[in-house]
Amino acid sequence: MSRVNVEQTLASVIKALQHFADSLDRSGILEGQIAYRDMARIIITQRLWARNEGLDDLTPRYRQVATLANKIHGLMAPYVEVMEMLRFLDADDVGVSNGEENPAADEHHETTLEENIIAVVRSRPQPMSATAIRAVVRVSTRKLSDVLSAMVATGVLNAVESKSRRRYALGV
Repeated sequence: MSRVNVEQTLASVIKALQHFADSLDRSGILEGQIAYRDMARIIITQRLWARNEGLDDLTPRYRQVATLANKIHGLMAPYVEVMEMLRFLDADDVGVSNGEENPAADEHHETTLEENIIAVVRSRPQPMSATAIRAVVRVSTRKLSDVLSAMVATGVLNAVESKSRRRYALGV
């Protein structure tokens, strides 16, 4: 790795992300989110009403909505996860890039690590992958895996299977 290589990578990443952001801006995605949120509220309310009224013949059409929403989610979720990892890249305490774990983070008692994980997961509207959590809490993959497993076993976190990835959300 050299400075020139890092500068070239940064320039390429900035160009790619700028192109992506510009494409999304041009598509009207920002303006559309309000309409889609309203649409979701309306269709969910109508689905509950239809179910209470026994309008079971509409179920296949609601399934079609769910299938399409799942398809769109599957297309967008990987991008959201990547942006979730990159959006904190300018933080002073960003994860160690050479694969080493943060020694200071491992010196903390696991309860502190658990509290950090809870705070990170609580701050996000969607369940998070272990990779995204690790990018913030900065511990080894193995240690994070052990702690996440223990937190799931005790009900502190829920493990949600999404495609072939496991994501974590706060337990109920």
